[in-house]
Amino acid sequence: MSYKVFGDKNVLDRIWASVEQSGKIDMTLTRRWLTANTSIGILSINGIEFSYTLEDVVRSAEEGKVWGKTAIPYGTYSVTMTKSGISYKFNTINGLLPLLNKVPGFTGIRIHPGNRAGNTEGCVLVGYSRGNDFIGDSTKCFGDLYKLLYEGHLKDWPMKIKVTNFERKIVGGVAAVLSLLTVFF
Repeated sequence: MSYKVFGDKNVLDRIWASVEQSGKIDMTLTRRWLTANTSIGILSINGIEFSYTLEDVVRSAEEGKVWGKTAIPYGTYSVTMTKSGISYKFNTINGLLPLLNKVPGFTGIRIHPGNRAGNTEGCVLVGYSRGNDFIGDSTKCFGDLYKLLYEGHLKDWPMKIKVTNFERKIVGGVAAVLSLLTVFF
């Protein structure tokens, strides 16, 4: 199966231009493909699709949180660049990694590279390609995102991420057909 591949230089240039013009970094993580093992989504920056994301499993309140194996709750979180004990694993500047702040029930939620659920304990992984329960080109993708977030950090731009679910919108004709079907069945 073929999936969209991100990482096009023209898209990156558009994102940089948007961020520099607005003076802020508004990220949206839209969860699209939820399986028993992972949650894969799309990360947009200032409304422009940037990459895939991979997180742990989304669990209901009834299921409860499983430490290191549960995706963070939906919501909007500020993002700051802070020192991290895991930064030695990645190509960072001064040990800084992006941190999602005030995530209810979670601490230390970072954005970093990785390919599979085993590479995260609640953090958000980014990559330019995807497969089943897998994202690829993660190191390059994180490097591109890191440059942007580090620049935002240096310029003191507000940075945030909104975590949401993909919602299919039903257009008029389809909604009418579905309404008729529910009447007859």
